Amino acid sequence: MAAAPDRSNNGFKMGMARLHPSLVLSASYDSYAAQLTADKKAGDVILTVLPGAELELSASRVDFNLHGKASYSRYLGVVSSASTDASFVGVDAGLGLKIKATENFSVSLDDSLKRSDQSQAPTLQVGVLSLYNDASLRLTWRPWHGNLSIEPSYHLATEIFSKRSSFDNLTCDEGFGCSGWDVSESNYLDHKAALGVRWGFLPKSAVMLDVSFRARQYLGDNGTDSNSIQASVGIQSVFLPRLTGAASFGWIHELKNVYSSPVARASLSYALTTQSKLTLGYERMLMPTPSVKWTAYSSDRVHLDANFLFAGRFGLDASVSARFLKYLADDDSTKAWELGASLTGTYAILSWLDVKLSYRLAYTDHLAGINDFLRHVVTLSVEIRY
Repeated sequence: MAAAPDRSNNGFKMGMARLHPSLVLSASYDSYAAQLTADKKAGDVILTVLPGAELELSASRVDFNLHGKASYSRYLGVVSSASTDASFVGVDAGLGLKIKATENFSVSLDDSLKRSDQSQAPTLQVGVLSLYNDASLRLTWRPWHGNLSIEPSYHLATEIFSKRSSFDNLTCDEGFGCSGWDVSESNYLDHKAALGVRWGFLPKSAVMLDVSFRARQYLGDNGTDSNSIQASVGIQSVFLPRLTGAASFGWIHELKNVYSSPVARASLSYALTTQSKLTLGYERMLMPTPSVKWTAYSSDRVHLDANFLFAGRFGLDASVSARFLKYLADDDSTKAWELGASLTGTYAILSWLDVKLSYRLAYTDHLAGINDFLRHVVTLSVEIRY
């Protein structure tokens, strides 16, 4: 059996810190790269270069992480020259700082910035670029020898949208991303204050209480401002040496538009080996969404994930999911469902060199006949991270 590559000495040591440069080169085929006419789509081949770097530092009182990646995805126009307009620059950057003031008290500051073609809003999944930033401040206090954890936190998130001209011919019903919209009217700010309490009443079990308040403010006309409060209780436990689970149940109430809904989350993981596991999960939530018509949406999602590692070098990750959506307005609603599947194989040639092949399927069927699409994406990449 081949030995797993040792990655512990990767990076350039700089005092107490390590610097990890990285480079990813990939070639992809996307079956939905452009909307040629109202009912005709086109696929394309995409070449992407993704340089980046990560700085890590860990000391007795401070943990620090700073990473940044900038990508350029070039659409080659193999099927139609219209898809070349979909080329874009992406960003993936983050900052993490944890100050351990005492043995039982710490302060964490985190920030994440992403620019990609994957929006946080299900109503804006096609023909849009998203610039999303999430900054958070979290205090952690662990009295009673760490058995009790109290974590107040504050998040400030914003999402800025821009249009992709390769989808100018996209048409849809009112309420979803349409070619006639100025998508910048959907930009928003999210304020979220939360309190999480966790009590470990047994060595491998804990009960949880989470309370949060969210205020959504839109910077344009494509959205309805909302305030909501949510509370949930839950438990997590190791049932058997290889079986772990967690579950929570609560309620969310939207104060301005008077929506209420149960919320829930559950997961069950089984470790096949020390490096392979299966996870079954379910999540129900209610979230505001940018739209000229819909105020919010409810989501019920179930997923099955499998992660395998063979001989320490070959990793195989598979996932299937189904999600049922219901978009809400004052006097109307519409329903949709989504299917997703992915399969990724990764082979570690050296401690700093991986080759990866992945396939992703996404299918959206809006039951009102809005923005239905089937998408296949195949990607071959070489990843260098020293």
